[in-house]
Amino acid sequence: MRKIAGLDVIEVGGGEDTDPRAAPRLAVVLLHGHLMRAEDLAPFGASLGLPAKYYFPQGPVVWPDGRRSWWALDEARRAS
Repeated sequence: MRKIAGLDVIEVGGGEDTDPRAAPRLAVVLLHGHLMRAEDLAPFGASLGLPAKYYFPQGPVVWPDGRRSWWALDEARRAS
């Protein structure tokens, strides 16, 4: 995992680690859903088998149980 624009990001795919000439020409950024983590979505990128580099950023809002979201929600107001 590395930081991009202040967010923790998982990178999947590419191939440039073993052969610099294999660097993909396509970059795909996939955002996880509310109360998920990038780790939940990252296996999806590997399963596609496409010549692309996939980026899975973590949402910046961390909930007490470790799950993430992209913005804070007022859970009490949402429940009413």
